[in-house]
Amino acid sequence: MAIKRHPSDSPASAAPAGPAPEAPRLAGLRVLLAEDDPLNAMVVRLILTRNGASVHHVPDGAQAVRLAAELRFDCAVFDVRMPHLTGPQAAAAIRRDPGAPHALPIIALTANNSTADRDHCLAAGMDIFLTKPVSEATLIGAIVQLCAAMGHNSTAGGRDAERSGAG
Repeated sequence: MAIKRHPSDSPASAAPAGPAPEAPRLAGLRVLLAEDDPLNAMVVRLILTRNGASVHHVPDGAQAVRLAAELRFDCAVFDVRMPHLTGPQAAAAIRRDPGAPHALPIIALTANNSTADRDHCLAAGMDIFLTKPVSEATLIGAIVQLCAAMGHNSTAGGRDAERSGAG
């Protein structure tokens, strides 16, 4: 006995799939993440990579300063309280280094929500102060805002992984 198919069962009459998925908002951007807490680092990395960013994670401020001088990043997210160098100390060192990219947008990410902490971070050269737990929308929005202001366009694939003229 043959089974008769209803005309609506054919692939040609399937409902339209809807709009194409939106491209990740951080596609092509290279982000330097300095966070000493493994769980916080995992959460932030997940948020960033899920939105298309390439993330390089280091566990302290001293390594972040070294890496910012060696490689090129479109943005940095620094925990405020880390070993060796705090986020504000690392940001200040990057801003003072004549070989470092002074235009590197740096976001402070901390569990401390005091005006004094905020002022200290901004005075050290950090561009935006965010508190933990940070929502995905807030973090991504801050990165998009800073990168657009600095001319780092995620749709253009970010900047080169290596510094120009390095060698």
